[in-house]
Amino acid sequence: MIQDKNSLFLRLIKKVVRKSFAAFSRISLQLKYPVMLALVGKLGKRVKVYGWPTLYYPENIIIGDDTTINHGVIIGGRGGVQIGNNVRISPYAIIESGYLQFDKIPYQHSAKRIVIDDGVWIASGAIILAGVRIGEGAVVAAGAVVTKDIPPRTIAMGIPAAYQEINLTQETQNSWELNTKKLDNEKKSQLG
Repeated sequence: MIQDKNSLFLRLIKKVVRKSFAAFSRISLQLKYPVMLALVGKLGKRVKVYGWPTLYYPENIIIGDDTTINHGVIIGGRGGVQIGNNVRISPYAIIESGYLQFDKIPYQHSAKRIVIDDGVWIASGAIILAGVRIGEGAVVAAGAVVTKDIPPRTIAMGIPAAYQEINLTQETQNSWELNTKKLDNEKKSQLG
């Protein structure tokens, strides 16, 4: 009998904790948007931030609409970082626009702009280095180190990252084109 009461009590406690955590997560997500808005150079609409990313030189960071940034992400904005619309940045990815010049001692700090176009997915643990452009719809695989530009609709894998084309089914291709047109129309209506 006592064991049944404890079991019922524990289940009740677990249920309350789960619901409280879910509510806190939603509130926390809503609180992060104004914080990010105050920090970064420009923040798009409906940006979702999970956990607390680390931002260096946040005033040089531009984040587009409907982008998701997960916990453990580091974005170094020394040289400027432009992140497009509908970008997904998975946990522990690093986007670093700063670097050291090796041609003279002591080493000098320098930076180059990083551009991440619309619809890019940067998987967990990927590293994007200074001066790189990642094309629309590209995927950067988990753990990849990107040192050169990645063309649109390709997947970049390895250290250093090499890329190959993504073979899309006709259904996926049609969906991609429809969504791209929809986003273009939204941008035009906002401008005009």
